[in-house]
Amino acid sequence: MVRIVKEYDERKNELLDVAQKLFYQEGYENTSISNIIDSVGIAKGTFYHYFKSKTDLLDQIIARQTRMIDLEIEKVLDEIEDNAIVELNNIFQNIGQYKLENKEVMLMMVRILYNESNLLLKTKLFRKRVEMIAPKIARVIKRGKDEGVFNTGNPDYIARMLLYMGNFVGEVFADMLFANELNEQNRNKYWEMCRTYEQTIERILGSPKNSINIFDEDVITGFFNSMPLS
Repeated sequence: MVRIVKEYDERKNELLDVAQKLFYQEGYENTSISNIIDSVGIAKGTFYHYFKSKTDLLDQIIARQTRMIDLEIEKVLDEIEDNAIVELNNIFQNIGQYKLENKEVMLMMVRILYNESNLLLKTKLFRKRVEMIAPKIARVIKRGKDEGVFNTGNPDYIARMLLYMGNFVGEVFADMLFANELNEQNRNKYWEMCRTYEQTIERILGSPKNSINIFDEDVITGFFNSMPLS
């Protein structure tokens, strides 16, 4: 048999892709390293050349998704927008659309990270995401202050506060997912919470009423329709 030698990044991405698919189909706990290497067709030693453990593999899958979200933010920042309000809305809307387009992966990550046994991993990765994204949100807030459309405090602090509040919104969705309660009634409640979050951001930023529209109802519906109605 001819041995196929692949470049480092190509092989690593192949492992990430296969593991991501298996985690979603079989569950993180039910997927072993042996399952992954058998699917790829490599030796166990080759796996450990790329990853220290299954947890490290998961960490890197999530880090890769975070980088993709970061790229979505950069797309908005590279465009010339009318003002900071439009730019802020577009950043969050682009993130929401990206998550919907990668819905299966996102739901897998929620199921894994919000499991009580993965609390430390979830906290570590959330902080990593904040450190990556918060400076970009702060740039937009500063621009809004300069334009006079935002009347708020230190942009760096405010950016982190917004992300931590958004994490609570994510926690509520995870609770509904774990309880198998992604039904129409809770979809309406969740949409109301998202609107409340937007209104809270308006007050924190000192922006005009109904100026912050960072959630798309179709995106919310798309996630709730991913699961059977309970």
